[in-house]
Amino acid sequence: DIAAYILQGSREIAKKAKVQFKKILPKLKILADTAENKPRVRFFEDKEGIAQIHKDILRSRAGSMDEFISIDPDKLLFPVEAGDHRTRIAKKYKKIRVIYTSRGEPFFPKKAGPRETRFIPFEQFPFDGELVIYGGKVVLLTAGVKKIGVIIEHPSIADMFRRLFELAWQEAGRLSS
Repeated sequence: DIAAYILQGSREIAKKAKVQFKKILPKLKILADTAENKPRVRFFEDKEGIAQIHKDILRSRAGSMDEFISIDPDKLLFPVEAGDHRTRIAKKYKKIRVIYTSRGEPFFPKKAGPRETRFIPFEQFPFDGELVIYGGKVVLLTAGVKKIGVIIEHPSIADMFRRLFELAWQEAGRLSS
């Protein structure tokens, strides 16, 4: 009798759970659909992690890339070498726009191949780090002792950063004239 009573109670609980599940299933489907619209965020650390970010930039099928960067040649994590990631990026992308700052004088040509640059003195734009926008992705890199990078993958977020870059690009053009 006790076993039958417990079994009957279990069946009732299962039936109620099934009814409740059917009620919330449409809401769960909506949540699952919107989860696809959430940004994908990946974190990277140290030199090896930053190298992975460079590989992601090189694997992208985007035709253009925009970049803010603070460059002090004596503090580069990856020294300039023939065939390095910078050279491969310049060959890959059809259009590259770079706003850079440095504690020294400008050293990049304003236009070289697909790359167009604008310089802002560090005193006017005390920015340490790097921000890269390509395709539907945004990269943020720290310039501190501990190198940390983040890739945010989301078309709307990338578009928002691209618009901010456009505003900065116009202002950098005015400042460098």
